[in-house]
Amino acid sequence: MSDAAAAERRAAAVAGLQAAAARHHRPVRVWLTLPVEPDGLQSDAISVIDRMLGARVSLAGINIMTMDFRSPPATGQTMLDLVQQAASAVHTQLQVQLARYGVSLGSQQVWQRMGITVMIGQNDVPGEIFTTDDAQGLVRFVNSSGIGRVSMWSLNRDSECGQAFGESGILSDACSGTPEQSLAFSQIFAHLSGVTTAAIEPTGIIAPAPDTNRANALYPLWSPTAEYQAGYKVVRNGYIYGAKWYNAGEDPAQLWPSSSESPWELLGPVLPSDRAPKMPVLPAGTYPTWSPVKAYDAGDRVLYQGLAYEAKWYNEGASPGEEAADPFGSAWQPLFTFPGEPSYG
Repeated sequence: MSDAAAAERRAAAVAGLQAAAARHHRPVRVWLTLPVEPDGLQSDAISVIDRMLGARVSLAGINIMTMDFRSPPATGQTMLDLVQQAASAVHTQLQVQLARYGVSLGSQQVWQRMGITVMIGQNDVPGEIFTTDDAQGLVRFVNSSGIGRVSMWSLNRDSECGQAFGESGILSDACSGTPEQSLAFSQIFAHLSGVTTAAIEPTGIIAPAPDTNRANALYPLWSPTAEYQAGYKVVRNGYIYGAKWYNAGEDPAQLWPSSSESPWELLGPVLPSDRAPKMPVLPAGTYPTWSPVKAYDAGDRVLYQGLAYEAKWYNEGASPGEEAADPFGSAWQPLFTFPGEPSYG
């Protein structure tokens, strides 16, 4: 998952497969199965979703592997507790992540597009044992939340280890390593209140196409020569990005192994209904019009193309229009903020 270029190729391949199948009226439903921790999806897993949504892949759902957590349950906790924590965290993450791509889903709709896969019995991590009691609790949790898919790893392990006497804590591909009757987990999961797939198949999660019309950009178009402070917003290829820290020359659309390493945060697409905001032009006479032959002292105010500026130091012939290209070296301080520019007070 840390190979950003591979993730991009994979997303393009899946998008191409879906498009080819659709031309033959054969829909391809795609679930992403991703590792998870009790606090949710990690940045590399989120990047996989990013790539798919960016390629406009239609996702049927996100299936999380609630197993082999970094740490076993603490004293007084069960594996069921960690599984439920992970599912709840991912539910919140998906609502935020989908909104960034212009996809708005309600809480119930997100649950329906989530899946959980547990490793029954002894997990690969010592101290992590998913018991039949945990399975019964998971059935109640799934039935109440409306999670759309439940799986277990694996059917061939759904029996007790040992023949004459049960053995616990054994990691095996042929038995569960926890006390149970044969096929006990299968029988417990049979109580999930599912209905036929055809009756509930949700519409795939697909991001709307961003509006790449430069005239409709809500914020300035990203420039490779500009410097951006934290909080600045720009538009790149129809998507809105916010600077997480100072950067210059860092393309917001650049591939990173994980979203946490990028200096930009994706905020969402420019939608077809969006229109660029208008700058706050002041009426003539509010301040004197700037003149290239007049000397200005610090604190003098002028109008330049209808916008107000204040001199930072004595200057003559220094155009306020140069401020946008060199805000720190310019002799003028704008008395307004450009769309996307953070206010520093």
